[in-house]
Order: sequence, then structure tokens, then C-alpha cells
Amino acid sequence: MARPRRQVRSARERWAREKRFARVMNRLSASVERSMCAAHFASFQSFRDGIVEFSTLVSEAEPIVETESHCVICV
Repeated sequence: MARPRRQVRSARERWAREKRFARVMNRLSASVERSMCAAHFASFQSFRDGIVEFSTLVSEAEPIVETESHCVICV
């Protein structure tokens, strides 16, 4: 089986990175929003300023694939 061309690989990698970015941003926003009242969350400017940069850094990091997941407590 032939390897996909470089353009196809980079498009797949870009798509995966964008998907990770959206997932991180959505989960983090939802978590912080649940922990605050609506008025405080709406005025939390520093969070909105930093979430894009944080989500970008996380989404561009190399994903770690583990063959088996282990509970830290059980080990």
C-alpha cells in the first residue's frame, strides 16, 4: 500500500489539530463556566484572552498514544 502524498498527510494532520483545538477549548470553557455564575463568567476577560493561546499550545503538542491505560491509583 502506497503512502499518502504529503499534501494529504498535512491536510489530515491539520484537521486533527483543529479537532483537538476545538475539543480543548470547548471542554475548558464548559468547565470554567460551570464553576461560575453567568455574570462572573461573562466578565472573565483574562480567561477569554488566554484560552485561545492555551488551546493552541495543547492542540499543537504531539499526541501521546498509550497501548494500555492504567489507573494511577491501582498501579
